[in-house]
Amino acid sequence: MSIVRCDTPSIIKFRSALLHAGYQVSFSHANKLSIKTNAPMEIIWDIIRGWEKLRPARRERLSTGSPALAILTTPSTMESINFELHPMANPESRKMNMTRFQINPTPNWGPGSRSTT
Repeated sequence: MSIVRCDTPSIIKFRSALLHAGYQVSFSHANKLSIKTNAPMEIIWDIIRGWEKLRPARRERLSTGSPALAILTTPSTMESINFELHPMANPESRKMNMTRFQINPTPNWGPGSRSTT
């Protein structure tokens, strides 16, 4: 949330807001801090605006022509945003602490150099 300079919601709250809005969401296989969703960017920004209303950014830090102020002052297209825990926000595999991103077993682990024989 560095663009709008506000606190970041937990991934579960953000997923809950998307699910309550009727969109699909899942964790990405590429990065443990990213999600995949079919929600359009307008909805994502609406959720960010809704979160900023709950935990306001310090407006004195935002300059008049800044992108953050433009984003935050744009009217929301959603009527209400629900950040309450959705039953599907935390998948079973995450509740069971299943490994998603395995750690390399040793330093410099991976494919070795090409054979020279």
